[in-house]
Amino acid sequence: MLQRSETTAVFQLESRGMKDLIKRLQPDCFEDMIALVALFRPGPLQSGMVDNFIDRKHGREEISYPDVQWQHESLKPVLEPTYGIILYQEQVMQIAQVLSGYTLGGADMLRRAMGKKKAGRDG
Repeated sequence: MLQRSETTAVFQLESRGMKDLIKRLQPDCFEDMIALVALFRPGPLQSGMVDNFIDRKHGREEISYPDVQWQHESLKPVLEPTYGIILYQEQVMQIAQVLSGYTLGGADMLRRAMGKKKAGRDG
């Protein structure tokens, strides 16, 4: 039912845009469903991240950790569930821990600092 986009009356999955994304993504596991909801936001939709995610899932784009030019095999366990795409804030925290030795608390502070808007920008 889900892959056919029969999601009318399913919370967060019933809009026309979401149904189109479901058809393109063809989720086949629970992790894909979680990613689907995270991808259907203005930032990922406007950045091209959605197309990269779909192309990597379906083998049309090479999966790399995180980028073909900048490979870090130590990030594979963190990014493998999302086909090498940094999709979740938790992944940012894990990457800070793996690459820079941050504590969990320090990684959370970094994540929060990354999310703060700069004065004079965006309002």
